[in-house]
Amino acid sequence: MVKKILLFVISIAACQTAFSQEKFKFGTVPESLLKMTVYEKDTSANVLVVYEDCDMYYQWNTLGGFNRITEYVVRFKVLRQAGVDYAANNSIAFIKGNLSSETEQISDFQAFTYNLENGKTVKTKLEKQYINVEDVTEHLKKQKFAMPAVKVGSVVEYKYTLSSPFYSSPIHYTFQRSIPVQFSKLTTVIPSFFTFNSEIRGYETIKTDIQIVNLNFNLGGYQMPCNGRQTTAQTTDLPALKADNYVWNVNDFLTGMNFELMRVSINDPNFKPFYKDFSQTWTSL
Repeated sequence: MVKKILLFVISIAACQTAFSQEKFKFGTVPESLLKMTVYEKDTSANVLVVYEDCDMYYQWNTLGGFNRITEYVVRFKVLRQAGVDYAANNSIAFIKGNLSSETEQISDFQAFTYNLENGKTVKTKLEKQYINVEDVTEHLKKQKFAMPAVKVGSVVEYKYTLSSPFYSSPIHYTFQRSIPVQFSKLTTVIPSFFTFNSEIRGYETIKTDIQIVNLNFNLGGYQMPCNGRQTTAQTTDLPALKADNYVWNVNDFLTGMNFELMRVSINDPNFKPFYKDFSQTWTSL
């Protein structure tokens, strides 16, 4: 009997991992996820990140520079009333400069709430009137949005693409949160003429895979091929890391990855050579 119970628990965990990864398809939610009432690895969880995926890569823009593109998608499962607010109210930070060339652009934004009602899946789209932009500072803004029809049992998901002209700014990605995360993945594709320092922080395991890929940039009609470094990092079943009275800033201990640009070096016979050092030394300071 004990063996059967153990096998049943293992099968539940396997199914949860399956529909969080292999079966993920934005815009469609499996009924098994809507029926889910508890997260077996943390039965006290109010809300769960079921799936999270972030792709970062570079494009050459029409102004003669690089843009860093971020494609992001996330899905939450609300398990208790205390988790409704976390899933329902979200925001996307972006920079707005004095010129359009100094402003980050959000595109392809979509968001849905799913509920199981009378045995049928009801899909509710986030309408524009629930989206607004608020000032954080003079140039830092937040696109805030309140998801509709969120309640216990709901599944919430949204996605967007962020195009940033600030290609040299550091990349900070956090897998872990104050709520459990079932699956999270980060993929970065960095051209060979960018040299980055990378840092892994936190105490949870991050599985990484690095491959060399072929890239091609269209520079005003001229095709410039180069190699790229594709890094895929993913985590599963991350526990919630909550604030502690004895920890000054719990965010410093969240499992994540940081990338800091050291230099850009372009040396192509058909393109004007370019070199810029972004790393700081005692001399430059």
